[in-house]
Parts: sequence; structure tokens; C-alpha cells
Amino acid sequence: LPEVEDVCEGEDFMEESLDSAPPTAGEALLYVCTVCQMAFRQQCGLNQHMRSHVDEKQYEFEECGKRLKHLRNYKEHMLTHTNVKPHQCSICGRFYRTTSSLAVHKRNHAEKKPYNCDQCGRGSAAFDHMWRLKLTHTGERPYACDQCDKA
Repeated sequence: LPEVEDVCEGEDFMEESLDSAPPTAGEALLYVCTVCQMAFRQQCGLNQHMRSHVDEKQYEFEECGKRLKHLRNYKEHMLTHTNVKPHQCSICGRFYRTTSSLAVHKRNHAEKKPYNCDQCGRGSAAFDHMWRLKLTHTGERPYACDQCDKA
């Protein structure tokens, strides 16, 4: 489960830090979503969550036309237009745009590789990497370009 933020920081309150952990003894969840009944410890957690129930995407990029609901996602996407990669791996020195990308990368340095390819035996720390490897063996190309129909 994601870690729960103790303090909301305005619009930067991170979506994955919503109060999904059970409350501690004597702790009340005071803010309840009227749509899905999900409960939160802080008002700002509920405010952030409520955006998930609407289609309004208030953050738009002039460069690509992409629209996003959350400021956090906007800031992350902005880095794709600037090619800034502020998060560095302490093990090998590679840089990543987001902390989540860095965390996925760091799993590859771990000795434990729980996902193994049944075709070549190669191991991976991330399921999605193993899935993509398996596609190279089968020749399957599940994604097609909407502009030219190439896969």
C-alpha cells in the first residue's frame, strides 16, 4: 500500500498518498467521499480524490495539446518537453524524470528477479519489462500507430 502523507501541500498533494492505509487505533477518518464512500484523514486528501470522479482536465500543454487533471501529473509531463531528468540512481548514475521511474529502475539492481521469461530464462524485477520481453519472442505487436497503422 502507498505511504500516507501526513501533511497535504496544496495542489501538490500526491495522488498515490491518498489515505488507503487503515487508520491507527483511535484515529478517525473525518472526510468521506459522497460518491464512493472512500474516507480520508484530511480535507485536502478528499479534495484531490474528488477530481477522480470528474472528467475536467484543467492543465493543458500548448506544445502537444495534452490535458491533465492533476498538477502533479502536469509537472511530470512538462519534463518530457524539456528533457529534464532530475532523479539520479545512486547505484549506476542514470537519470530519470520521475521518482516512480527511478524506483522501477532501482528494482533492476536487486538480486531478486521474481519475473522470469519462460522462453529464454531472463529475469526481471518488473512485470511490465518481462511482458515486453515476451512480446519480442512471440513477435506480437499489440500497439499500432494511429497515424500510419504501423505496429
